[in-house]
Amino acid sequence: MAINLIVQDDNLTVYGPPQSLELAVDIGPKGDKGNKIYSGPGNPNTNSGLFINDPASISDIFIRNDLGADYGVVYQYRSVPGGNEWQSVLKFQPITYSEIIDVPFTSGSASFLIPLTSLYVDAPLNLTAENISIQLTPKHTAPVAITISNKLVTSGTSRSLQVSLIGKELSGSVTNLSGTVSINVSLSIVI
Repeated sequence: MAINLIVQDDNLTVYGPPQSLELAVDIGPKGDKGNKIYSGPGNPNTNSGLFINDPASISDIFIRNDLGADYGVVYQYRSVPGGNEWQSVLKFQPITYSEIIDVPFTSGSASFLIPLTSLYVDAPLNLTAENISIQLTPKHTAPVAITISNKLVTSGTSRSLQVSLIGKELSGSVTNLSGTVSINVSLSIVI
C-alpha cells in the first residue's frame, strides 16, 4: 500500500493516505459445516470405530456417555496442524436430582425408592449404588438424626435406587422415630 505525497516544500513534507483502500477477506472455500452430534463411550480420537459408516466433518460434536471421570465431556471435530482431531470443549456438570419426600418411619426404620429414570433417560447398566451420593435434610418438629443403613440399585425393567434409613428423635429422651417425616433428598452421580 502506497502512501501518497500531498504537500512538499523546503521546510515541510506532508504524506497522506492512499487514493483507495482494498480489503479482501478470505475465510476459506465454502463447504459442508459440521451438523452432526454423536455420542458414545471413550475418547473419539482413539475409538475411531464409531465413525466407520458415518465419517465426522469439521465442527461436528461428540458427547461421551461412558461412566467415569470423563462422563459428559463434549468434543468438537476441528482442523489442527497435522490433520483433524476431536478436541475437548466442554464438560457437563454432574447429574444431580432433588426431591422432597414424605417418608413413613416405623420403630425407627424407613425406606424409599427413586426410579433411575428420574436421573437418566436410559440409566447405564453398570451404574451402582456406590456411584450415587445422597444427602438428606429432614424437616420435623423435634430434633432428629437420620442415617442411611443401606442403599442399592434394584434390577429389572424399572430399576430404582432403594434407600433404607434409621432414624432417632430427641423429645425428652432419644427414641426411635415414628410417623411421617418430610425429607429433602439430594442425589448426585459420583464417578
